[in-house]
Amino acid sequence: MRGGCHVRVRDGRCGGCFCGFVGVGAPDKANESAMSESANVRSIDALERLRAALLKVQGALTATLEEIDAQCRHFLHWLEQECPGYWRMEIRKGFDRVAEARVALERCRMKRVAGHRPSCIEERKALERARQRLEFSRQQLERVRRWYIAARHEADEFHGRLAVLRQAVEFDVPQATAVLERMLTALEEYLAVQNDADRPTERETDAAEKKTGGGGE
Repeated sequence: MRGGCHVRVRDGRCGGCFCGFVGVGAPDKANESAMSESANVRSIDALERLRAALLKVQGALTATLEEIDAQCRHFLHWLEQECPGYWRMEIRKGFDRVAEARVALERCRMKRVAGHRPSCIEERKALERARQRLEFSRQQLERVRRWYIAARHEADEFHGRLAVLRQAVEFDVPQATAVLERMLTALEEYLAVQNDADRPTERETDAAEKKTGGGGE
């Protein structure tokens, strides 16, 4: 695991990161004179946690956007296909019910009860109900058509508003995580250079051993 580091900067340069904290790209000449002699990055782990958090947010937002798309598609399909199909079937059934009610009313009228024609009140009411149901189904089919047009318009508007968020999820977050990864790689390289610079050379070690040995004699 990466730890905190205090990175030395030689010749006023720090390669792929800005001195003082983190960034990308080499500093320009105007900023070189203002740089300190070392880049003080106190926690590389914090950058790793930030990168992991960005990836987690990206995954959550991607799943949410996909769920929104799926729900919108399902709802629009329901309005465009299933609802009209249901009411068209109801209209066909309505015509059949009206026809059956008319036949029942005609049969009632043809009857004679004690030499008189019956009032056929129930048959008349049944025919009226069948006609009302048929008219209601026609109206519902037209309402569904208008609802679908309105819903399609609102869905297009909604997806337009989501375009900024979608761009951030699909492009900005990956770019940010890539920048963080480059920063982490650069900082690790600087840390390795620092460790190598701080480690005594073989000549220095031999000299120190000879000095220690000479002092003992």
